[in-house]
Amino acid sequence: MHYRVERPQDAATASILDAVFESFKSDREMQSDLGRLSRACCEPERLVSLQGVPVPIESETILV
Repeated sequence: MHYRVERPQDAATASILDAVFESFKSDREMQSDLGRLSRACCEPERLVSLQGVPVPIESETILV
């Protein structure tokens, strides 16, 4: 899934968004999250891979 933030055309609204993004620069937790996201996106082989797990059964085929 991919989301994108579009910069608002309205100057007042855009300045609010700019202030929020600027605040991220001093937020240690946000910087940590950004670092983890960058590593996951750039090094997908480091992510956990589920191997040998059972294939899900479609709910229509389950008899109760």
